[in-house]
Amino acid sequence: MSRKHILIDDDVLHRNLQAFLRTPAGSKVRDSFDMPLWLCLFAGMMLFCAGMCMLPTIVWTLAGVQMLGALLRFEFLKPAWENGSRKPELLRPLVGYGIIIGPSGKYGLVLGTFRPSREYSPAQLEELAKFLGGVYSGRNEDPRLAELAELLRDDSYQANRRRRVPEPYAEGLELYLFDVEIDPHKAILTDEGTPLFLFAAEPGEKGEIAQVPAAVGAGAIHLVPA
Repeated sequence: MSRKHILIDDDVLHRNLQAFLRTPAGSKVRDSFDMPLWLCLFAGMMLFCAGMCMLPTIVWTLAGVQMLGALLRFEFLKPAWENGSRKPELLRPLVGYGIIIGPSGKYGLVLGTFRPSREYSPAQLEELAKFLGGVYSGRNEDPRLAELAELLRDDSYQANRRRRVPEPYAEGLELYLFDVEIDPHKAILTDEGTPLFLFAAEPGEKGEIAQVPAAVGAGAIHLVPA
């Protein structure tokens, strides 16, 4: 039997995610992206203190002026309304290729990218996830992989942590390692046994991420014969 390849329809996946986020079940996911007003006010207070401390210095005066300027523009309040909870259209779907699932089954490390699927091969990411899992577990003990192994074995779960996959392993792609909270029962298994997890996420170098049901991938993620 020929191996099945992964095909992703980005447009359908995006529409499915946005539709799900507007359901009662999706509202619970959206809540995880909310930013309380009190936290923004606390950040503003810290910004004010830091800016005032920098003003009398010579080296940091300009930075202090910039901080106080941001304070006057009320930029510290922006996350209270510019977030995925209030504006779900800011969230992007993310397909995470499972690398590690912790002993509790609650936390894991996945490989993913925010780039359109036309810019990469999902099969390539699946193979990379398997390779990274082998490096982590010690199945691949090549001394040249020591630095990569050290990166992967820094495996204490840190909520919303994401790290860039270093070259040459990323092969020029914008790939991330995501620390995630997961429900393994919501995974889609490929022919090779790689679990695919679906998430709603804030795109970029940093941001929050939350798992969504595998059903969000219906009509968007296909396993087809090669």
